[in-house]
Amino acid sequence: MFYNVRERKTGINVKKILVIGSTVADIHIHLDQLPTLEEDVNIHYQKMTLGGCAFNVASVIADLGVPCTLFSPVGKGIYGDFILKETASAKAQPCLRSDEENGCCYCLIDKEGNRTFMSVHGAEYHFKEEWFNELDPAPYDLIYVCGLEVEEESGKYIIDFLKKNTERYICYAPGGRICEIPVAKNEETMSACSLLHLNRREALAYLEKLNDPAENAREAARKLNARYNCDVVITDGAREVVSCENGNLRVYPVKPVKQKNSTGAGDAHCAAILACRAKGETLEEAVRHANEVSAKVVMSDSSGKE
Repeated sequence: MFYNVRERKTGINVKKILVIGSTVADIHIHLDQLPTLEEDVNIHYQKMTLGGCAFNVASVIADLGVPCTLFSPVGKGIYGDFILKETASAKAQPCLRSDEENGCCYCLIDKEGNRTFMSVHGAEYHFKEEWFNELDPAPYDLIYVCGLEVEEESGKYIIDFLKKNTERYICYAPGGRICEIPVAKNEETMSACSLLHLNRREALAYLEKLNDPAENAREAARKLNARYNCDVVITDGAREVVSCENGNLRVYPVKPVKQKNSTGAGDAHCAAILACRAKGETLEEAVRHANEVSAKVVMSDSSGKE
């Protein structure tokens, strides 16, 4: 069932992380601005790259010298073949195989670096119950899971696994479709997690859906921390990052940087927090380091060039 699992060996005594989620073929399309209805526009260029929240998270964790397993399925078809080829020598490799065809994600990036996603979900988002039955959680101290997979019908298997392993440090990143995920699924997942990582728009939208609105990220962090009794980290682009731990709110100013492309910045921020926690850092220390890591991502274009 599991294939090509590579773990970085380091001289640091760190905890091990299980990353649950998708590895995706991202098709980056660069253009000046999103087209309006019936408008005909030319793009600057397009490129297919590896992506997916879980793959992005696992890659950053590996780069930071922390051992992890990327519990991610790869299917058939041109996009599955692309993923297998591109991850053959990657630090983070998906360890599951599926007979279903892979989908892909179209990422439209405007001249300001803003991105809009259009996804075709396939094997990369669909998990099987038997995979979790065969998965031994014992080696892992921390677990990451993305909301995109929880939203799927097979997300119930992920939730069941998390509920059986609440003694571990579980990070849940619901993502931009937080309000499309059934509330019952979100509530189960958030109640099992140790760290809730999201951005300001996601936090405010979800609290609004719960009929418990907040005016800003700081108020949202307090409310989410109290509601789910877990650490909360909320990013807000170039403005600030806030965290709330045991009712204690902290605000972290963000150093201004020249934004080229924000794709993956949130994933990198979340991954860096997990990697730092695995090394024994406090939440405050981890968030400060994560701000530095995500800033580097924002200053890079989709090719990884500075």
